[in-house]
Amino acid sequence: MTPPLRGTIIKTPDSSSGLLVVDGQQKSFTLEGVWKSPVAPAINMAVNVEFDHAGFIAGLTAIDPQQAAREK
Repeated sequence: MTPPLRGTIIKTPDSSSGLLVVDGQQKSFTLEGVWKSPVAPAINMAVNVEFDHAGFIAGLTAIDPQQAAREK
């Protein structure tokens, strides 16, 4: 696993995959096996994105909105 990067959700998953922007690239994601937060994903939500060695998303964790605001 590589260290997590910051990303922003731009489409929540429904009948199709969700989308997020991380490191200037759009990546699709599903909730199953990847979403690791007790809150549901939301558009414009900041997340930590973990990738596996093959470059696929291995985990998504929501970032506390107050923490994200302090970091901007």
